[in-house]
Amino acid sequence: MGARDLEVMNHILLANDELNHFISSLLELTKLDNQGLRVHLQAKDINQLLETIVLKHRFAAQGKQIQVITHFEPLFPIKIDADLISKVLSNLIDNAIKYSPENTRILFETREVDSFVEISIRDQGIGIPENELQNLFSRFYRVKNETTLKVKGTGLGLYLSKYFIEAHHGTIRVLSVPETGTEFVIRLPLNQKGANASDSRAQPGLKTIFSKLKNNLKKEKDHA
Repeated sequence: MGARDLEVMNHILLANDELNHFISSLLELTKLDNQGLRVHLQAKDINQLLETIVLKHRFAAQGKQIQVITHFEPLFPIKIDADLISKVLSNLIDNAIKYSPENTRILFETREVDSFVEISIRDQGIGIPENELQNLFSRFYRVKNETTLKVKGTGLGLYLSKYFIEAHHGTIRVLSVPETGTEFVIRLPLNQKGANASDSRAQPGLKTIFSKLKNNLKKEKDHA
């Protein structure tokens, strides 16, 4: 197998890994089909959860000489679905690493604000133009520039992140300045109603999503 063949194979494998990441998240939505997403709430230490996620991304950050800094305010445990919130936070730090140049910093902070726990992640990356921000959480939407074209993705990560946060009765917002950096701010309520919560919103067109994912994979292979 020649060098060109190895390059093509690596390209396809990377594309498959990216798609599989999003497919695994979508499979959770298929469990109850149109009945909505059930959120299994348990008391968890947000700071401890963040420390685990930062540790998992340590090598990816080190590969670009990116320093991940954490400033965690002491917090009481809050009721969350740790699996869903982990997916959200992992997606945000993964994006921060992907879209940040070498020798920069990513800052994770937690604090209590009013009746919420606030989590912020701020990078020194390429930033997002103001006219793109309103569509950032839309399904399949990706900011288009020279840097993002080099990074594989399906445009579902932030859409699902917003979906999962709102299922916790929380909010997620973004602040960004091109060529300076981006900050995502999540707020989760200190007190959730009941032991479990369910999100009765309609499912996000699963057949359409899987069809588009399949087409995206085909395009990646054709492009390779």
